[in-house]
Amino acid sequence: MGGFSKQRDSMGNILLMHPNQDTAQRLSKLLTDNGYHVFVSAAPVLEAARVREHVPRLVITDSSFTTATGEPLPAWLRRSTRLPVVACCDGSDMLSGVRMLEMGADDYITPQLGNRELIARVNRLAHPVAVKGRA
Repeated sequence: MGGFSKQRDSMGNILLMHPNQDTAQRLSKLLTDNGYHVFVSAAPVLEAARVREHVPRLVITDSSFTTATGEPLPAWLRRSTRLPVVACCDGSDMLSGVRMLEMGADDYITPQLGNRELIARVNRLAHPVAVKGRA
């Protein structure tokens, strides 16, 4: 965990915002072990200057986070940035993930996902492959 580093040779920077320290540590370790450099924040405050300076490849945020105005963070990120957004849902029901997709998240993850599937979802969004014939 810690700050971003431009010099670090990695798969890219990820901004991880989650209120549960155990979950944040588990996700951070998994992402770090797979080559990402992770900045962890327990607060739902998106530091615009930090994002502009370090340009994360994607943002992983807890589905409960909102902005100061009460807007769901995935919706604000979708409206305000071009960053891919992955919402962490508690997995208690499928509708929480669907709601996050409807609010602007590009994907969602639940505790039930295996590590390999989670990394595959992150890799897909952090490193999109250009499709021939598409811009």
